[in-house]
Amino acid sequence: MLTFRVLGAVEARHREDVVPMPPKVRRLLAALLSRPNTAVAATDLIEAVWDSAPPASARESLRIYVHRLNQALGAARVTAAAAGYLLAVEDAALDSLEFERAVRHGRQAIERGDLVTGMATLEAALGMWRGPAFAESQALAVVREEAARLDELRLTVTEERLDAGLTLGRHGEIVAELKSLALAHPLRERLRAQLMTALWGDGRQAEALAAYQDAAEFLARELGLEPGPELRDLQQRILRQETYPVRTPRSASAVVPAQLAPPNSAFTGRVRAARALDGLIAPESPTPVAIVSGIAGVGKTALALDWAHRNLSSFPDGQLFADLRGYDRQAEPVAPHDLLGRFLRALGVNSEQIPADTDERTALYRSVLHPLRVLILLDNAASSAQVRPLLPGARGCRVLVTSRPRLEDLLIEYGAAAVPLAPLDDREAVNLLAGVLGTPWVERERTDAERLARLCDGLPLALRLTAARLTSRRTGSIAELVAQLADRQRRLDLMNGEELQVRSGFELSCRDLPEPVTRAFRLLSLLDAPGGLTAWHLAALLDQPDLLEADALLDVLVDAQLLQPLGVDRTGRRRFRFHDLVRLYAAERAETDEPEAERRAATLRALGAMLALTAHADRAFRGEDIDEVQGTSARWLPDNHAALVPDPMLWLDTERLNLSAMIRQAARAGWSEPCWELTATSSMLRQRRGYQDDQLADYEIALRLCRRQGNLRGTAALLLSHGGLHHQMGNLSLAVACASEAVDLYELLGDKRGHALALADSGVAHRVLAAWEPALAAFERAFEIFEEIGDLASAAYVLFHLGALHQRRDQFDQAQAAAERGLALLPPGIPELELHLRRTLGDAYLRQGRVQEAHDILTDVVRGARARRDLFQEAEALLVLGETEVAAGRLAQGRATLTLALEQGRQLNGRTFEGRVHLALGHIVDGRHIEHLETAIEIFATSNAPAWHAKAVAALATHQH
Repeated sequence: MLTFRVLGAVEARHREDVVPMPPKVRRLLAALLSRPNTAVAATDLIEAVWDSAPPASARESLRIYVHRLNQALGAARVTAAAAGYLLAVEDAALDSLEFERAVRHGRQAIERGDLVTGMATLEAALGMWRGPAFAESQALAVVREEAARLDELRLTVTEERLDAGLTLGRHGEIVAELKSLALAHPLRERLRAQLMTALWGDGRQAEALAAYQDAAEFLARELGLEPGPELRDLQQRILRQETYPVRTPRSASAVVPAQLAPPNSAFTGRVRAARALDGLIAPESPTPVAIVSGIAGVGKTALALDWAHRNLSSFPDGQLFADLRGYDRQAEPVAPHDLLGRFLRALGVNSEQIPADTDERTALYRSVLHPLRVLILLDNAASSAQVRPLLPGARGCRVLVTSRPRLEDLLIEYGAAAVPLAPLDDREAVNLLAGVLGTPWVERERTDAERLARLCDGLPLALRLTAARLTSRRTGSIAELVAQLADRQRRLDLMNGEELQVRSGFELSCRDLPEPVTRAFRLLSLLDAPGGLTAWHLAALLDQPDLLEADALLDVLVDAQLLQPLGVDRTGRRRFRFHDLVRLYAAERAETDEPEAERRAATLRALGAMLALTAHADRAFRGEDIDEVQGTSARWLPDNHAALVPDPMLWLDTERLNLSAMIRQAARAGWSEPCWELTATSSMLRQRRGYQDDQLADYEIALRLCRRQGNLRGTAALLLSHGGLHHQMGNLSLAVACASEAVDLYELLGDKRGHALALADSGVAHRVLAAWEPALAAFERAFEIFEEIGDLASAAYVLFHLGALHQRRDQFDQAQAAAERGLALLPPGIPELELHLRRTLGDAYLRQGRVQEAHDILTDVVRGARARRDLFQEAEALLVLGETEVAAGRLAQGRATLTLALEQGRQLNGRTFEGRVHLALGHIVDGRHIEHLETAIEIFATSNAPAWHAKAVAALATHQH
């Protein structure tokens, strides 16, 4: 028989013979045994086998090592699973699983009162250990957590065995062992308390006090702490010369309250939450209460029961359990008065001795519990007031509460430990499915199981209910169920059972909320906001400009576990999100309770708020005098809206995902006006920040909608705003086509300003294509129109592009004149265009040989662009600044500046710009200059930039000769 051992050095054995294997194969085995019967990711296995230096072919080599391991084991025990490998092993074939099984049996015997059997069983379990878990493999990252868990369990079981020995009166027999253990684990106060108890029970009070003094001195020296309450209490009792309290083991027939409901058989994961609960039973912990909180269906009760059943030995005097019915469709919440009566009777108090007054019942309840170590599990609490009378005063008792709200009053008043519970991650969710459906089934359909986990939003209740549909039918596949759940309209319908429903859990969470809160809940579901919801979203949906009021409503929804906080964004605003299933329920409620006209109006207000804030950010970035192209969409702004946009680019970063989502939401609804206005208004900001991929995808969606609906103004505005994007990305033919069509459309619409802007864009596209005359004609006509309508800022914008045209034609005096005229014409308060013109002026100075003047201007432009977080402007200025440093003879500095410009150009998807940087680098003769020039030639050829291509070809010819 093949067996595996990890309670010591990692081994595989055929009968009693150790299977020989090379070190790397043994490390692979250790990694797989750290998660038996569970897929271990290939990345974790690679790290285990090769530590921090895997070869380039690590994934292929890993397959070879898996094959070698299977050869050593004599069977294909290791199989590919998900994105890694799985080692299938029966409980009896792995010593760690066998150890845990024996521990469970020993604990059950102790709980029955059979301490002799329980102690012997635990002793036999501990005898399986040969050293630290995973011994020489503990340094492996994938193994570390499981090794630490097993080592901690070994020590805990040792303490439980010794507790049983103390209760049986075997004090003298275990003193020597306890001295050794206390010396090996000096921070473990439970062991020191057991040593003091054993010495006291053996009549060696002086030694017990000396053991306390040793502990006190060690803790003070090493940690600056006093001994915990258990040690101090023992010392005082010995000093008072109390008689050692002989504890008679309970007989098997003694009635001890054991009211816990059975644990869930499919419970999985929750390692971090369980560790937080372990603080309840840590000897040094002063925390008497823990509160597990979370959304309906997240598994609060399952966690509490699993933890309680695993720690029964810490509460030898019993366990009290009650469902407080805080969220029950068929019953009112349980009154503390009634529950106190039930608990007192369970603790052995006769009914006639139970007072009628609630306060007197509480006092008696606490008196009865005072000498005991009892766990009180209060499930499904509605409020702190419901829990407070049920809290014992006894130091040895502990209370575990589950509740949807966090019960912050208890956290403050009693120092309760908060254990918030989030949905399961993908791995834990799939493991839960495996627990219900069986591992073979889930592994056969692993990809669909992962999709099912995501569709259930990681909620254990939803996962169990959907899995139950499969097991009850006995046929079908996970893939079929996934296809059914993909229909958002039916998803909640499919997640129900005879008594449990996901929908009803959310319904009960809303039951007692005021109408303004439930209305906020419903309306928030209308918005697609992958970047998180904020107060201004809710304010717009409600048509209430007061952001403080919206913030207060959001807080109530968070307390009710209907909305999840995401933290604070970079602009200082709090953000929130729905769990997917909660949003589905909220959307159902919105469709039922909100008239269609109000849903439409609310959504359009939110889109209008996004549009108004985007326009505000655009003006803050480019300048107040820059006129944006507007349509007919209504705009909506909350009070003090300027504070929402402290910095245009930071605001864009925080709203980037929401902006795209709202554009797409408007497109799905067929609302072309807000769709194109959001796209066009955000164009410059997104282009300057390097979000071209978002911009291009949204542009195509909006343009398609406007063309389909015959929205000419929207079509023209989109063509205008995105011609520059195509230019930047090297799609010059598209840039020309966009500009030409925009010119025609604006002329058809009779919009002079739009016509002039489109002419300017047409001039830019022709300039890059080296079509000098059409470019010059377009710029001159655009300038005339802007002068005619009095738009000086746009006239200065044309002069900037005209200066660039002269630069490309080596007409540096004319480029300088255009830039200077533009600066003179430019109204104050338009920093973006001012930087453009000053950069053009610096470029002209450089080509005229005025190197120092160029350097001073360009250094200032770079500084200004960085202050504005304008990546595009900064990259352009860095390019010319690098050329200036090369011209000044500072080659190393010039190369560094140009390299930085190249990195930013790649981030911005600017292919023509990259070619220009390579051209500039090609003028630094350093052994790589020919390579740079050849790269520039290739880029200019593929991006259709003939003027630049000619310059690069000429430069290469010069350097080759």
